[in-house]
Amino acid sequence: LSSCVEALQSLLYPFSWPHTFIPVLPDIEGLSEILGAPPPFVIGILKGKTGMTAQVGSIQDGIVVDLDTSKVLHAVGDESSILPKRLQEGIRSALQLVSSNTKDGDDIRNFLVSEAFLRVFVETCAHLDGHLVAQQDGKIIFQ
Repeated sequence: LSSCVEALQSLLYPFSWPHTFIPVLPDIEGLSEILGAPPPFVIGILKGKTGMTAQVGSIQDGIVVDLDTSKVLHAVGDESSILPKRLQEGIRSALQLVSSNTKDGDDIRNFLVSEAFLRVFVETCAHLDGHLVAQQDGKIIFQ
């Protein structure tokens, strides 16, 4: 579980997750209440943990994925509109190529998946420098 949650965070490279990040939430009395905190957060939860199942069911503004069954248990509903269709198709195509041409556990698979996501970030952010403006005081702002 912790490897999957860490992998999710690493896919954000060159960016980083600045919010609550707990790879595996310990099974300690009262900690399940963290899941009721306002998002955003990334938290790994082991199945069968006491009190956690009810808390997971109460998450409204987030995505809940069961890694054991590869199923999305809860989605917000806007996932298909976050990225432009062209970028969605590009990442989907790249990941399908990686999946069909490599085996689980291959080091090259991990590298190629990372590269596919990095490419999306490059395509998305390549022209951001045109929107960064230096003010008279030397401070750089985004316009």
